[in-house]
Amino acid sequence: MTTPADLLRLLLEKHYRSVRWPESVDARLAHWLRMQGKWSDWPLDAIIGDRLAFFGFLDERWPLFLQRVCKKDDAGTQVAEESAAYGLTFSGPPHIPFDHRRVHVYIDNLFIEGHLTPSKVVSREAVPEKWMQAGVVGPAGEEPGSRLELLLERLEFPAADATPHDWSLLALRWGDISALRWRLASSDHPGLIARFETLQREVNEAFVAWLEVHYPSLASLGYLPRPTMVHQVAHSMAHHWHLTAQEARAQGRRMALVVMDGLAMSQWTVIREALNDAGLAVDDAAVYAWVPTLTSVSRQAIFCGEPPFFFGPTIGTTQKDEKHWQRFWEQNGVQAARVGYVCQKKQEEDEQFLARVQEKAEHPRCRVLGIVAGTIDQMMHGTVTGMDGLQNRVEHWSMKRKRPVQLIEMLLSEGFEVVLTSDHGNAECVGIGKPNVGVVADERGERAHVFPDELTRKKTAGEYPSARPWTPHGLPAGYHPLLAQPGDAFITKGKRTVAHGGHAIEEVLVPYATIRKRT
Repeated sequence: MTTPADLLRLLLEKHYRSVRWPESVDARLAHWLRMQGKWSDWPLDAIIGDRLAFFGFLDERWPLFLQRVCKKDDAGTQVAEESAAYGLTFSGPPHIPFDHRRVHVYIDNLFIEGHLTPSKVVSREAVPEKWMQAGVVGPAGEEPGSRLELLLERLEFPAADATPHDWSLLALRWGDISALRWRLASSDHPGLIARFETLQREVNEAFVAWLEVHYPSLASLGYLPRPTMVHQVAHSMAHHWHLTAQEARAQGRRMALVVMDGLAMSQWTVIREALNDAGLAVDDAAVYAWVPTLTSVSRQAIFCGEPPFFFGPTIGTTQKDEKHWQRFWEQNGVQAARVGYVCQKKQEEDEQFLARVQEKAEHPRCRVLGIVAGTIDQMMHGTVTGMDGLQNRVEHWSMKRKRPVQLIEMLLSEGFEVVLTSDHGNAECVGIGKPNVGVVADERGERAHVFPDELTRKKTAGEYPSARPWTPHGLPAGYHPLLAQPGDAFITKGKRTVAHGGHAIEEVLVPYATIRKRT
């Protein structure tokens, strides 16, 4: 790498795909660049390893770039003197080559997908090239479906031999797409909605085909630099705890895990927007829930830190989550008295729940805190207006009432490092009929039925040929799920609902985010 374009291209490839390298590799690259003697003013330690810092570095310089290119005449000659750049948070040159051919191929995607913030310093008509228009705020009242249309056009499916990370990236983008779709009135955009529904079927067909082949290996993948499955989240936190335990400041370290029960990627998009608006720095990815995506299976795995096979006797309940959480941290060297747990009660008002969390967080002995926020799951199970109704309620809860922001800000103010995830997502589906299984099934969900043996499951599967018998990888003996296909539900035929339990991408891939105050 000898030019700014070389360095930007490398970092764009890294951060656009949300790739993390070991800290030693980041440090080695920064050292090597400094040895060249031409990068001394660049904030290398920040922008190489920190994805949010790199996007912040680009965000600050984008308006300067627009002002510069819009002052050129038709021959490309500068016609006005450049003004000095004041107030930049990140050090480095004020002008970087956004328009280099190896750089600008990423830039419009970064704006369309929401990683960078469009600028108001010039009008769209003033920019000389089309790719720049995504980085300029459009006129008031601009067509609300335009961004959705661009995202649908640019959506690329992972290949058949894709890695789990490839599908995690697509899940993040699909969450953004879904959030935009549910903000649109179907009657106003029939063609666009039809394209979305077609793509949704194709995405889930491809994802389910990939998942059935690769799911057995997911649990054996590493949890660094990020966890792959939800049961690895606690292990990732414990790893970082022990890394810092060697330093003097470890005595004051505090870590909090917020599990938002039932939070899908489309609802996470809304919450992330509220957190960003509040000035918080959010670094997010996606992790895989356990299938069947039932609360007692996947949430219990989070707090136990183990696959469901290890908690077979309690797989039908979440009553042991607090004990699992304390035991995990005791095994990792943290005294039980320093481990807290707060779960939102059914129908508990957010104010009361936040007060209980704050009481626990303020306790001077508490060093590790596990929190279950149940509002979204309760919204989901109480919704009668479909996914658009659920999305609207989540948007009001997040953007107007600001409950997630209040929770996260309170934890940060108490000195906690915050990790946020979910146990499962949710999906809109239509009934294909309700199996008459009586007491034969151990669990009868809208998206999954669980049977104690293969014989009884096979009988019910024969009545519903579209349903999928799920091979119980990582599940205890005597636990045999039957899953409805994406878009289907085991309820009255033709009835519409929002549910979870199956293996649709909206249920399986859930958010994993670290949240901090913006520097």
